[in-house]
Amino acid sequence: MYKFLTILILIILVSCGNSESNNIEKDKAVQEEKKTGKQFPDGEFIQKYPTGAVQVKGQMLNNKREGLWTAFYKNSVKQSESTYQSGVLHGRTASFYTNGQVRYIGYFLGGKKDGKWDFYSEDGQLEKSEVYVKGKLSK
Repeated sequence: MYKFLTILILIILVSCGNSESNNIEKDKAVQEEKKTGKQFPDGEFIQKYPTGAVQVKGQMLNNKREGLWTAFYKNSVKQSESTYQSGVLHGRTASFYTNGQVRYIGYFLGGKKDGKWDFYSEDGQLEKSEVYVKGKLSK
């Protein structure tokens, strides 16, 4: 159980980054989770902090993440939202600062960045936009 919790926390922390290296680390964490062979029942999944506050929640289907998954900071402010399809990032993803402001919003298609990604400062100002096509930054 300790190993699973450690891996789950690692996945949540990694999801807040905005670099390609964070995606690589996330992939490693997911692979490690698969190696443990832990089976999850279909339906709602909720992980809580020791304080009882929700840390992460989402739906499991066939032992994979499905649909919208939301992570929260210890103070219950939303940390991130990501959409999964059969355990793979697919659709809108967003990360938030501890003050609730958007850090970035982007999209995945089959686990790869695809489409427009907007990155914001902690005070809500747009810092940059990037466009990805099948995981590659478009020039």
